[in-house]
Amino acid sequence: MKHPLLAARLYNTPHMMLPEKAQIIDRVFQGNAALVDLETTTERGLSLVDNAEERQKGLIPFEPAYDSGLIYSTQRGIARIAVHDTLTARNGLHPSSGMTGYNGLQAKLRTAMTDDKVRGIYLEIDSPGGEGTGALDLSTEIASVNETAGGKPIMASIGTMGASAAYAIASGADLVTASPTAEVGSIGVLAMLLDAREALEMEGLKVTILRSGDKKAKPNPYEDQDDEDVARVQASMDKMYDVFAGLMAAHRGLEKQAIIDQQAAIFDADEALDRGLIDGIATPGEAFEMFAAYVGQANS
Repeated sequence: MKHPLLAARLYNTPHMMLPEKAQIIDRVFQGNAALVDLETTTERGLSLVDNAEERQKGLIPFEPAYDSGLIYSTQRGIARIAVHDTLTARNGLHPSSGMTGYNGLQAKLRTAMTDDKVRGIYLEIDSPGGEGTGALDLSTEIASVNETAGGKPIMASIGTMGASAAYAIASGADLVTASPTAEVGSIGVLAMLLDAREALEMEGLKVTILRSGDKKAKPNPYEDQDDEDVARVQASMDKMYDVFAGLMAAHRGLEKQAIIDQQAAIFDADEALDRGLIDGIATPGEAFEMFAAYVGQANS
C-alpha cells in the first residue's frame, strides 16, 4: 500500500467531516476506488499539545502579526484567523495543500489572546470539517477564553460552509453568523473501514499480521472485519458522539437531545438560525463590520 502513514490517519479512525468530502479524499487516495464502508455517528477530542517549550527552544519560532505577519492579519484591532478547507490535527502555522491544522489555530488563538494590540478575534470559517482528533479541545479552549468567559470578544463568521469540526470550532465563539447561502451543521462523525486485500493481491503482495493480544490492530485493511471488531469501533464512536453533542449543546445553550435529533444533518442559514446553531445571517463582510463596530464601541 502506498503512503501507509497517511492511510493510518485516514482509515479506521473517527473524523468530523461531510461524507461527500470523505469520499473525495478516499477516491483521491485510492485512485478513484470506491469506499468500502461509511458509518456516520460521532467524534474524538484529544488534548492539543502546547508548543510553548519548543518555541522557547527556538524549534517553532513565530512573532505576532504586527511584527512579521506570520500568525494572523489584523484589521482595526481585530485578529483575523482563517479556518479553511480540510482540518487536521497538526499542520502548523502555515496551512498548505488545502489543509488547516488545529495546532496552528491554537497557536494563533493563544497569541491573539496575549497580544495587547488585538481587541477582538474574528474566525473566518469555510470548511467541511476534518480529523476528529483535537477538534473538540480547540472548541473548548475558544469557549474558555471568549468574552463570555471573561476574555476577548470572539466572532465566528461562516462563509460558504461550517460543517462538523469546523462548526465545532465556530460554536466556541461569543457570536456565530452565517452567510445567506452557507451550509451549517453536520454535527456527527464518520469512519471509513478499508479492505485493501484485493488491491494488494493485484500487486502480488500479501500481508500476514502477527500479534500479541487478540484485539491488537483490529480492524485493519488486511484481514476480515468481523462483527465484534465493527461493534467495538461503533461503541467507541457512540461514546465520542455523546461528548460532541453535549459540547455543542453547552456552547449554544441548547438541549443535548435537540442536537442528537438533528442526526448530523446539514442546514441552510435560515434553518440553522431557527435551530439555534447560529445567531444571525450576514455575509462575511457584513459580519466583520458589525463585529468591528462592537469591538470599537466596547473599547472606546
